[in-house]
Order: sequence, then C-alpha cells, then structure tokens
Amino acid sequence: MKQKNGEEPLPERDGEGPTLFQTQANMSTHPAFWKGKGDARILLRVLTPQECKAVPRAEALAIFVAHPPSDDLQAGWLVTRSWEGTAIPSFPHGAGCSCCLPAQGMGRMLLRLVQERARGECPFFSSVNIVCPASEKRLLVSALCADSLLTGLYGLLPISGGFFCHS
Repeated sequence: MKQKNGEEPLPERDGEGPTLFQTQANMSTHPAFWKGKGDARILLRVLTPQECKAVPRAEALAIFVAHPPSDDLQAGWLVTRSWEGTAIPSFPHGAGCSCCLPAQGMGRMLLRLVQERARGECPFFSSVNIVCPASEKRLLVSALCADSLLTGLYGLLPISGGFFCHS
C-alpha cells in the first residue's frame, strides 16, 4: 500500500536503511523499570494475590507480604518466602540516611536473595514476584524504585493503568 503526500506517492522503503522512528518503544524511561528481554537484570513484579494467578511460576520466586498465602496461591513457585516486616520503609531524614535505613527492609531482602542465588544457596530463579495487598502496591513500587542499588540488579515490571505486560 503506497502512501500519498498530496499528489506524489511516497517511495517504499523495503526495509533498507535506518528508520527515524523506534520499532520497539519501552513502556517507561525510568531506569528502575524492566526494559524487556534484552535487560540483563532480574525481572521483579509487584502483584496483588488476584494478579499473580496469571504469572508463570515454574522458574520464579514469590515473596508473600503481610498475609499468609493460601495453598493454591503458594503452589507451583520455584521458591517461596514470607515477609513479616514493614514493606514500605520510612525515612525521616531522607532516603540516604544510614540511621533511617531499616536493616531488615524489603530492598535488603531482595539483595540477600541475589547473593543466595549467586552462591547456590537457593534455586536459580529467573524472576521475583512480590505478592502484597492492593493498598500497598503502588507505595511498595515507589519505595523499590528509590533504591538505586536494588534497581541495578532488578528491573521492575512497569505498571500502566493497573495492567501488566508479561512479554
């Protein structure tokens, strides 16, 4: 199909030469978000219990926050962990303050998991899914995005309008 600009038809490109437009655009430009299959970081999803039903579980680790998981919710994951601490840290002096940084925070747990994976102390997972109540989801994503050490190892799956792209 030829395009027309006024009266003159535009030439067909036939896949030759560089294009001025992106062929695959990322969903977000934020450095914390996962860029797709070419991203070398571990994929990190923050999900509600209802959303995690559609997520592949065979090679994934699941962390259950603030609620004991049911048997069907816990089934099928490569590794499961529970988190009883506060999912969202508070920083009265700012995010970089060492006295405000909780030693047992969610970010520290995720960093420990990468270390355990590298040392062979846990099965080699390809993604991590944090299952939390819907009321904590956006706050947890914001807290994880603020941790630059964490975002160097994990790529958060972007949230857009409440829908996730699992590609």
